[in-house]
Amino acid sequence: LRWTLSFASGYLKLGMVREAARELESLETSDLCRSDVIDLRIQVMLVRRHWCLAQELARAAMRMFPGMLEFYRHAAVASEARGDPAEAKRIWCSAPSLFHQSGYFHYKIAGYEAQLGNADRAQEHIALALRLDPAIEEDLGKINLGFSN
Repeated sequence: LRWTLSFASGYLKLGMVREAARELESLETSDLCRSDVIDLRIQVMLVRRHWCLAQELARAAMRMFPGMLEFYRHAAVASEARGDPAEAKRIWCSAPSLFHQSGYFHYKIAGYEAQLGNADRAQEHIALALRLDPAIEEDLGKINLGFSN
């Protein structure tokens, strides 16, 4: 199992999506419900732009593994890719409150607020994100807040 996951992850990092998927397909049925396997399966779906399938599996994984942030992130990414930043924000906000204390959380919320046209709310979340994690400043160019820093 570890070798297969290692190969699948490596293939995915190299952009060899077909090979990564083939590795995951070779797993025993009993391994398909493991969090690390589900995570890689969703990553393959996201790279293939299978937004609905990725979101469906990520939502199921959120229920199965509620303490694992990556499943919330995957579901939000799929929603955003489908053009629904409001749903992406709802998913992200449904993550356990422990994660709401991170700069990354507020950075992501700022991006959704900006997409929804809520520049003031986006600025508030950016300010909080920067207080919690000053390194986020390097990523601010990725969010179009409609104003300059």
